[in-house]
Amino acid sequence: MIFLTDDLWAIILARLPLTIITTSKLVCKQWKSLVESPFFRKLFNTHHQNSHSSWSILCRVLPEVVVAHYECETWGLPRSLSSYISSFITHKFNTQFPNVTLVVAYTHVGLILISSGNKLLTYYVANPISRQCVEIPQPPPTVGYFLTSGLVTKLEDHVVLGYKVVLMDTSNLDDVISLLIYSSETGLWSFKTLQSHLTLSGLIDYNPVSLYGNLYWIGYNNDYGEVVVFHDFYATGTESDRCLVTPFPDGGTKPPNLK
Repeated sequence: MIFLTDDLWAIILARLPLTIITTSKLVCKQWKSLVESPFFRKLFNTHHQNSHSSWSILCRVLPEVVVAHYECETWGLPRSLSSYISSFITHKFNTQFPNVTLVVAYTHVGLILISSGNKLLTYYVANPISRQCVEIPQPPPTVGYFLTSGLVTKLEDHVVLGYKVVLMDTSNLDDVISLLIYSSETGLWSFKTLQSHLTLSGLIDYNPVSLYGNLYWIGYNNDYGEVVVFHDFYATGTESDRCLVTPFPDGGTKPPNLK
């Protein structure tokens, strides 16, 4: 029998797709400890830094694939991401009427936010590939009309350290943006208001883009020109309660909600 050091095993395993690496954790405690180590993560990221990752552009509600790339060296997925999502929801949740189960937010790291229920919705954060799923506690009673707005993640060396579920008060979307935020780090909901450095006449609360701890919404200034409104949910200091507004370079004046 040939015995290899941890360094040699790491070099061998780091060349494999993530799906195989995840399975290798079941072989023995040595491999599990190895592939979960910071050293192995850095080695894997270095080896695959020039490889294309799996990705999909999905419709928000269905979810149907618009464009997808999934047969890549990094992940080794045999199917598109949307097929994992649909099969996971069918397996995990009651989708019979009147119960409604929808994916309401996506992230660039693969985590999704799911709402399920009839009149009282329950939120779940899930990884449809590994089929891990966490139920989020019910938000506290509040004054306002809070709807799902997004899911953001905290990363370090490509590892997810935490996430936040974001609900937005849609009854008053102008200069002050009111949010309910659930943090996986504290396990609690908190209320937060964001101030804009430019005057806003409106904000599209749904379908923001989630990227590296930020949410990016489409909004309108006083001239009804389209702008990008964004906030870093892991910012500290004076930036923790500020949202930034960036006009589009070709933005003119137009009636709201028209393209």
